[in-house]
Amino acid sequence: MQPQTLAYSQTDKKYEQVSKLLTNIFAIIGLTFFAYVTYKTFYNYQDFLTLHTLFSFLLPPILTVLLIPFL
Repeated sequence: MQPQTLAYSQTDKKYEQVSKLLTNIFAIIGLTFFAYVTYKTFYNYQDFLTLHTLFSFLLPPILTVLLIPFL
């Protein structure tokens, strides 16, 4: 099942039930992934709260700010 199926089901009124079903399925899948990542982050916080992780999160904004003068 792909997101294209959801997009196609939203094009016609006769596919409204399919669209609602697919929306709910994708919402459940997304919430499940979010809950799993949140659980793993809090369960293994000692692996997450490192200096390397901080640099990984700060690098994109720093590079964006440094690129602005060149644009």
